[in-house]
Amino acid sequence: MVSVVILGGGLGASEADDDLVSLNSTDYGIQRNMIALELERMQAVSKVKIIGGAAGDTLFDVRTFCQIAKARGCRYYVVLSAEECGDFSWTYYIGFTNTQTPDIIKEFGAAYSELDESGKKRTVVKVADYDVKLGVKSWGAMPPGFALPVERC
Repeated sequence: MVSVVILGGGLGASEADDDLVSLNSTDYGIQRNMIALELERMQAVSKVKIIGGAAGDTLFDVRTFCQIAKARGCRYYVVLSAEECGDFSWTYYIGFTNTQTPDIIKEFGAAYSELDESGKKRTVVKVADYDVKLGVKSWGAMPPGFALPVERC
């Protein structure tokens, strides 16, 4: 059984904090214990911390972002920033939208640009693609050889 923990408000953020998402990797059959916490939910952006991850754990990141998108009622997400914290954790700012080609600055704020840290156009991830490719509804295992379209910063 997969559990999604909904955390109550606090953290000094918006009223939308009533439904913050938290995931544990062991619920998905991942041996390494990782925890994902949606720390803050703003109008179109969430601050997310993933603890215990490594470069090969991108699938858990994608699962987390898709779960938050679904909780928000959004069809797409964009990684706006990612920072390795040095304690086996990452902090992300993720933008959520129902627009396939969002104007990054207008939708998510002037703190973000259309280009990522490497100078490439930001990838807009369609949550429904993972429903088909990865069995997001049941959160099945990733098919062998499947490459994820999300890069770590």
